[in-house]
Amino acid sequence: MLPEPLLQAYRDTDYWCAGLDDCGPVSLRVDIPQPALGTLFALFRCNSAACITACNPLGHAISEQENALRQERLLRERKQNGYTGLRAEGRPLRPGWTAEASFLIPGMPLEEACQTGHRYQQNAIVWVGEDLTPRLHVLRDGATG
Repeated sequence: MLPEPLLQAYRDTDYWCAGLDDCGPVSLRVDIPQPALGTLFALFRCNSAACITACNPLGHAISEQENALRQERLLRERKQNGYTGLRAEGRPLRPGWTAEASFLIPGMPLEEACQTGHRYQQNAIVWVGEDLTPRLHVLRDGATG
């Protein structure tokens, strides 16, 4: 299990997505229903979405340039698999933590989202299903960082 302070940091993050003209910005918080996702789901004709980053593998900070390259690779891979990646950002609510680029990917099933998170060496992802409630899905048994 990841250390509780790290899990709490993930919970204390606003996963923000600019959205599209038809649905506007969307702000996700773990375990808090977000009815605005219904509009996004209707627009994309789906019933799920994943918030995933490729930045800072296993919680270790790397350069902005490396993170940007990883993010572009993630976006390219998702597009090749038929998904749209909406630019998003994890905005920590705690002082001292910095925002992290991510993507909100409409229509991505949970299993595929977890596999993608594993491939990009992430500790966890945020996934939303039909109940419109973002859930934190831990991918690693332990972490440092």
